[in-house]
Formats: sequence, C-alpha cells, structure tokens
Amino acid sequence: SVMQRLLESGDIDLCITPAPIEGDDIEWRPLRKEEFYVVVPPEHRLAGRESVSLIELKDEAFIGLHPGYWFRHLTDSLCRKAGFTPNTIIEVDASDAVVLLFRRGLGITFIPDMSWRKRAHLMPHKLRITDPGCEVTMGLAWSRSHYLSFAAKQFQRFVIEYYERLQS
Repeated sequence: SVMQRLLESGDIDLCITPAPIEGDDIEWRPLRKEEFYVVVPPEHRLAGRESVSLIELKDEAFIGLHPGYWFRHLTDSLCRKAGFTPNTIIEVDASDAVVLLFRRGLGITFIPDMSWRKRAHLMPHKLRITDPGCEVTMGLAWSRSHYLSFAAKQFQRFVIEYYERLQS
C-alpha cells in the first residue's frame, strides 16, 4: 500500500489507519474498534427502525465517497458479500459533502460511529447493521527500522493515550 511504502521509506513517521499495515518492519497497534451504521432521511421507510440487514438495502440509492477511499472499499465489499452491489448514485471526495447531499434527501449513506456522533443532530436516523464485520478498527502504524524523533515519539504516545481515554 501507499502508506506502507511511505513508512518503509521514512517519508512519514506515523500513520493512523483503519486497516492493519503489513510489513516486516512495520508495527501496527490497534487503537479503537467502532461500529458503522446506515443513516436514512426522516421520511424513509426504515426511519424509526433500530437495525437493518445489508440485503434490505439492495434497492436503495446511496451517497458515498469515491471508490478509492478505504471506507467505500469496505462498505462495497460487505454489500457484495451480502449479495448485492450498492447503487451509489452520487460519489464525492469529502464526508461533509456526503452529509450535505444526504440532508437534501438524495439517498442513504454509511457512517462510522465517531463521524456519526459529530453529526448526529444532522442525521438522527441511524440503524445498526446486523451483518457481521460492520466495524472498523483504527490503528497506529510506524516502522521499527527508522529513527523516531523525540517529537514523533511524543505524538505517538499522545495518540495512544488519547484513544485509551476515548475507550474509558
């Protein structure tokens, strides 16, 4: 992956990533596991439900990030595993653009827990997804073969402690 190459070359010291980075000299420490949800507009047929299975969304119009984004890759592959390819009618480059389009009632969307909490007042109708694997584990990666400056080590410790505080 791009991040693995940047860590191995020493171009970056640390990387917060939603997927483990594999490599002989790469250390990846899980920080936080979080669910993701599907959010629907207030007048949607599923509004008011607590949870939903992915297959129930097969005929829905989705708003999402472009296919190059890790979250889009994850949600697309989970939908395919459930038996369908999501009908993503609008693709954008920023999650805030997804929220704006969602607010216009143009479709439904997937959102990780932390992102949803920041925007809950804008998209209150979230549904838990009952299919397995609908969660994300954020982690911190670094290369054991490159020198970490004092500042990088301080930041590494800050990130780990920040996520530990979030968990408690």
